[in-house]
Amino acid sequence: MKKLIIASSLSLLLTACATPYQANNFANMSGGYSEHKLNDNLYEVIFVGNGYTSKIDVEEMLLCRCAELTQKNGYKYFYFFGTKDVPATISMANIGKKEAKNQPSGYYAYIAKGVIQMTNKKMEGAIEAESYLKNLEKAKTFFQ
Repeated sequence: MKKLIIASSLSLLLTACATPYQANNFANMSGGYSEHKLNDNLYEVIFVGNGYTSKIDVEEMLLCRCAELTQKNGYKYFYFFGTKDVPATISMANIGKKEAKNQPSGYYAYIAKGVIQMTNKKMEGAIEAESYLKNLEKAKTFFQ
């Protein structure tokens, strides 16, 4: 029983160390989202996790920020914009040392990045911002 309590406490502690959904102010070095406006309906969006944030969570938080930006700018849909040189996907990178032993992700810090185009027209591959955010809220309450 004592081992179970210690394991549960450790799990909670590690979860608490993961990057929260927040703007990345670069001063606190805990990660978060940032965006760069390229034109009225085109943004480059980035989410940086820390060594305790999973690849899936980093990708999910990037998509969440894309949906929020879409609504904030008065659009209904967003999709990942590509060119002949840059594919229309989320690119993932990791930094750090895989050999680190005391961090769950091997001290890899995942970074998700994508260029989104926002529109009010339903297009193939487009994500409806409002629906995405509603489904995300349902998932949060289910897992709490």
